[in-house]
Amino acid sequence: MTDAEVNDAIALKYRTGAPWMDLPEWFGSWKGAHNRLRKWAAVGTWAAAAAGAGTDVFE
Repeated sequence: MTDAEVNDAIALKYRTGAPWMDLPEWFGSWKGAHNRLRKWAAVGTWAAAAAGAGTDVFE
């Protein structure tokens, strides 16, 4: 799964409120998207993206 596909899966999950396991099959493994989100959050990727966009996504 590419980074863009993972971003799309994460966006869909949070936009719809659906459980990870209910992501459409065409995203591939829901575990892959979930694990990548956890990894990116742990290393500060989301905070850096928010800072670069001039917003706080955690508000």
